[in-house]
Amino acid sequence: MRISMAALSLLPSLMVMAILMIPSASAGDGAALLAFKEQVASGGSGTLASWNGSTSFWSWEGVTCSRRRPDRVTVLNLVGSGLDGALSPAIGNLTFLQTLNLSANGLYGEIPESLGRLRRLQTLDLSENLFSGTFPANLSSCISMTIMVLHNNKLGGHIPDEIGKTMTSLEAIALGNNSFTGPIPVSLTNLSRLQYLGLFSNQLYGSIPAGLGAIQSMWRLHLFTNNLSGVLPLSLFNLSGLVSLQVGGNLLHGSIPADIGNKFPGMQILSLSNNNFTGIIPSTISNLSDLTTVYLGGNRLAGYVPATLGRLQILQELYLSVNMLEANDKEGWGDSSVLWQTAANYGGYYLTTTPSEDICQVQLQTFQVLSRY
Repeated sequence: MRISMAALSLLPSLMVMAILMIPSASAGDGAALLAFKEQVASGGSGTLASWNGSTSFWSWEGVTCSRRRPDRVTVLNLVGSGLDGALSPAIGNLTFLQTLNLSANGLYGEIPESLGRLRRLQTLDLSENLFSGTFPANLSSCISMTIMVLHNNKLGGHIPDEIGKTMTSLEAIALGNNSFTGPIPVSLTNLSRLQYLGLFSNQLYGSIPAGLGAIQSMWRLHLFTNNLSGVLPLSLFNLSGLVSLQVGGNLLHGSIPADIGNKFPGMQILSLSNNNFTGIIPSTISNLSDLTTVYLGGNRLAGYVPATLGRLQILQELYLSVNMLEANDKEGWGDSSVLWQTAANYGGYYLTTTPSEDICQVQLQTFQVLSRY
């Protein structure tokens, strides 16, 4: 095979181009990574030992680069790497970044506004750190984001309304266990792809937006331990795909819909505890055959406990304590010769009502029932 002189003359230029394409730590994304390391190296020197100027940054631990553009970082994944320090604003220079996962570290300070420059970012996980300050307003510019996980930090202030206006690709929002205040932004009801909304353990107040019931993709809704008030929107009972509805520890009131058992065919966890719900426990709840956990304690529920709860054969936790429930030998739970064995097996809780044989046949792990305050 003959190679033309013209082709040979191009070889030096091609070699130079190849050398130039090798990622250098002295400029561009490499410089941004070194700036990041400088802020957090004190606690993560072991993990970041490979991060130095003598090697190409595509080989550094936790770093993945684009195949087409080896000089551009697409993934930075340093979960549980012992990082301790502030998050450098230089991270915003990694404009090809698609995944940023720095969860389970000791990062502190404010989340840099420069993250808003990451227009290609799809997954952001900064959970289980010590970040403080408010939600970065510029983060709403990350229009490609599908997963946003910031739970278990020290963030405060209001949740920006812009999230639901510009970040319309979001499928998961996890902001739980922070100190966010204010209402749940109504704009979140625009997020038609949302599957998980976790705003638990904050200081949110006001009503639950009824529009959340229009997001048919939703399968986990966790709003527990806030100061939310009003009634539980009936629209939420249109979310037939829900497997976990947890709104306990709020100031909600109203009654549990009589046809709840026809609404959530795949429901596994139902938590309405520690609110002000009144009325009875609907017997149709026994139609939710996938239930493993039912928390209805700490309300003002009255009437008889449905004997049909015994149909929930995979139920593991049942909390009905601190209500105004009743039972006798003719209605509700009926008589059972295994009452005392049940009390002994499930934590020795004092039972003021007698569970039916159906209920005692369910292999409960936790069983707590008190009929009155």
